[in-house]
Formats: sequence, C-alpha cells, structure tokens
Amino acid sequence: MAICVWSLQRDTEVAEDNGVQVAEMVEAQEEINLRTQRGKMMHPGIPLTGKKLPPGWVEIPSRNYHGAWLNKNKNLGVIASFAPYGDGKFWLHLSMSHKSRVPTYDELAYMKRHWIGDDRKAVMVLPEAKEHVNIHPRCLHLFCCLDGDPLPDFTMGSRSI
Repeated sequence: MAICVWSLQRDTEVAEDNGVQVAEMVEAQEEINLRTQRGKMMHPGIPLTGKKLPPGWVEIPSRNYHGAWLNKNKNLGVIASFAPYGDGKFWLHLSMSHKSRVPTYDELAYMKRHWIGDDRKAVMVLPEAKEHVNIHPRCLHLFCCLDGDPLPDFTMGSRSI
C-alpha cells in the first residue's frame, strides 16, 4: 500500500530528486520536522472534529507527521501535519493517496468531512508550474487554516458556489 509519505536519502553524493540536491532535501526535511514538533505542541488533536473516524481506518505510527491512517478496504492512506506558512498562521495539511489511482472528489470530500469537519473551509492548491513538485503520483492535498478563516466569501452573498 503506497501512501503519500516520502523519505530522504542522506547520501549527498548519490542522487538528485526533481533537480534538488539530496543535501538540500535533508535540510528541508529537518525544517519540516522542527515545524512538525511545534505544531504538535500547539494543535495536538486530529481529527479536528473530535470524533472517531469511520470503521476501517487504522492509525499507523509516524515520526514526521501528526498522524497517518490507512484504510485497506478503500485502498486509501491519509497523512496530516501542522505548520505555519508564509502568512504566519497555522495550517493543517492533509494528504490522501490511493493505491492505484488519484483520489476522487468524493474521497477528498470524505477526508475533509471526517478529518476537518463540516464547519471549516479547506482549500486545494494548484500551484504555478515552477512551484509544482510531485512527490507521489496518486496523492492530493487539502489545507485548512486553524487560525481563523482567511478566505473571502466566494459565493458573493449567494451562499452557493
């Protein structure tokens, strides 16, 4: 079962991954680990709904993330981490992967409903081409701001998108 979890080689003489030197990747991972530890202290509860996950989901040990879960019946994996981004706010980052395909819209909505809840917004970011890095070919990501709602009202008052 492949889930959206990546590991780093520490041998700086061996390889490049997507044009980034392994040494730079190790440095980036160390920063991620530091942010992860800070996030664990500030926002320890996942799922944010405070409810148990539906049957079939099993939490698996993770050193670098705030949580990792597998559902073998659905062939899905979810990982979660907290971090401050450029806006200074803490965000929950959820990644969902499927064993043999990209997750569907319904599966992303399921993840949002059960890990984030119906009372919070989540966004999926489609970055500029120059910022896109594909670490896992069958993984999609949702972000949820934990420090308020930074998004405008895209419904423009109509309550419908």
